[in-house]
Amino acid sequence: MNNLKLIARIFYGLGIAGIGILHFFYPGFRPVILPVPPESTAQLSILVYVTGAFLLITGLLIVAGKYVRIVALLLALVLFLFFVFGHLPNRLTHMITL
Repeated sequence: MNNLKLIARIFYGLGIAGIGILHFFYPGFRPVILPVPPESTAQLSILVYVTGAFLLITGLLIVAGKYVRIVALLLALVLFLFFVFGHLPNRLTHMITL
């Protein structure tokens, strides 16, 4: 069972780090982070790079097993804020227009 937890932690961390890496190759936020067209956030490049670096660093720390609990809680908080201020209003406005 411990091997399964280790493998799951490694894959989760690599996935988060991979999403972070995408922020350095493509302009704007990735839709999985912020559900707006990437062209509309391309002028916020410093914020996009900071978010990408944060995701990359937290993913690598989770893979390495360093400060996993603190890093995972901080990552959960940031992802929750992106959900509340990004995804939720987007979904609610689309539901109202239907």
